[in-house]
Amino acid sequence: IHSVWFRKVITGEATIVISNGKILEKSLKRLRISLDELMALLRAQGIFNLNDVEFALFEANGKLSVQKRSQKRA
Repeated sequence: IHSVWFRKVITGEATIVISNGKILEKSLKRLRISLDELMALLRAQGIFNLNDVEFALFEANGKLSVQKRSQKRA
């Protein structure tokens, strides 16, 4: 698909749900994801403290991508 706008409509785009350890509640509401579901996805990736997260993206394919803070990376 060559049109960028049409591609976004069909495939979707990533949405930031955590920025600097803070949950963006408007993004969660728009994605229709509860706080409990988000925390479960984070725990599945081994993250138990929001302060360890620099930012997190909810991808168009339904997966959560997380960037840990630099001092927390292993």
